[in-house]
Amino acid sequence: MLLIVLTLGVAAIVVYDGVVLTRALVVGSRVAAESTAFSSEPAGYHRALLVVGDSTAVGTGASDPALTIAGRIGADFPRLRVDNRGVNGALTADVIGQIESATLPAYDAVLIQVGGNDALRLTTADALRE
Repeated sequence: MLLIVLTLGVAAIVVYDGVVLTRALVVGSRVAAESTAFSSEPAGYHRALLVVGDSTAVGTGASDPALTIAGRIGADFPRLRVDNRGVNGALTADVIGQIESATLPAYDAVLIQVGGNDALRLTTADALRE
């Protein structure tokens, strides 16, 4: 009897965790699909910032692109051009392609926001070094 109760308890926990995880994935996918990366190109800009990385660079979850890190930098420096190449789900290895896709030949600074997806997907240290 005790074994049946323990088995049912474990099964209930597994089902509950599965439901919670599935809901988080569905909500997360919807939030990511609705996110827009902040970029700006003010007339007569004097400096340029390139933003690359994953959902933290995009600002996924922010209610407004102006409230993201890139958006707040743009607000603090209104004559700064901000080119945001961040992509939801990007890995560290994807950053090179994001930099290569940049439209200017040079930037004054590059903000790199990446790493969470590598941790979740168990990217090895050797793969990160490459």
